[in-house]
Amino acid sequence: MKYFNKILVLVALITIGFASCKKKDEVTPVRDRLIGVWKGDTAVPNVTAAGLDFSPLGINEPVGIDSVSITINNDGTFSSTVGSETVNGQWTLESNDTQIKLSGFNYNVGVIGGIDFSSTVLPETFDIDELTDTRVVLRTSFEQTLSNIPGLPLPIPITATIELKLSFNKQ
Repeated sequence: MKYFNKILVLVALITIGFASCKKKDEVTPVRDRLIGVWKGDTAVPNVTAAGLDFSPLGINEPVGIDSVSITINNDGTFSSTVGSETVNGQWTLESNDTQIKLSGFNYNVGVIGGIDFSSTVLPETFDIDELTDTRVVLRTSFEQTLSNIPGLPLPIPITATIELKLSFNKQ
């Protein structure tokens, strides 16, 4: 009987051990999650210069970008539509899949908070700030000399750093 009880306890422990082991959740690779059609949601700027916070001037307010869409294809190509203009290019992941390079991406930043950024060419490489099965947030930054900043009394040229977060929802 003692032998039978020992076997029963051993079987119970093994059963509990197997039952408590969870299968690790398999994470879909970044590359696979990016494939698809992404519709623009918002562009959130953060303009800073000489330590000044431009938020009180309304410059760092989110802007809707629902006229922007990006189709990321499995073959390393993409097409981007802004309004009625479509461009095609190549895409690659960089820096251990934390960045995406969109060679040929063309997005006209336009006017943000009364400042005209329409001549700005964005860098091709974006940090991937957030990526789920339904949402992606891309971040980039660039510098630009600004001469007319709304709310400032003098049109003094100032070099500003602009961080731009673009969020997209999967269609």
